[in-house]
Amino acid sequence: MVALSAMLLAAAVAVPAPAQRALDEALALPGARVVVSAWDPSSACAPVRAEVSAAIRGSGRVAVRLFGAGCDGWAWAQVRVFAPALVAEAAIPAGAPVAGKVRRDEREVRAGHDPIAALPAGAVAARTLPAGSVLEARHVRAPASIPGARVRVVLHSGALALETTGRVVPCPGPGTCAELPHGARVQGQVEGDRLVVEVP
Repeated sequence: MVALSAMLLAAAVAVPAPAQRALDEALALPGARVVVSAWDPSSACAPVRAEVSAAIRGSGRVAVRLFGAGCDGWAWAQVRVFAPALVAEAAIPAGAPVAGKVRRDEREVRAGHDPIAALPAGAVAARTLPAGSVLEARHVRAPASIPGARVRVVLHSGALALETTGRVVPCPGPGTCAELPHGARVQGQVEGDRLVVEVP
């Protein structure tokens, strides 16, 4: 880790303080940090304020708006984003519990990949994870979202809530589906050990 930190410091370039603040504030990942490896302003000046209009979710090229006497304009920052992540210490078979088989580390985050920094209770591998895999939300499932598992289903309709049990079944959409005792299928979001379904 010391060697990695030294390499990052050596690779970082000088960025005006307002621009660095704007980049830091635009980070959308908890506990993340940003290292600027290239800085290309439209003019040489000392900005007093800077803005980044979009959230930074991974390494890449970021547009920074600069404000100040004689330097209203734009700059491009090539950034590397590092965030806390969980890394598989050894291969984890699909369906196997994940707890105790991962270590916490800091890893570079590529755009479109959001590492998770904490495991849901009772998480299992959604698919076989090779050793060294950086865990993302799509790599793990809570027991309440595993097909075939019994799950508490809470049906919400306005102020009314009804609770029953169901069996998790494959789902065509991004949520989790369950079959209720009378055969109806519902889709909702897992919250802890329950499947919460909003009914119109």
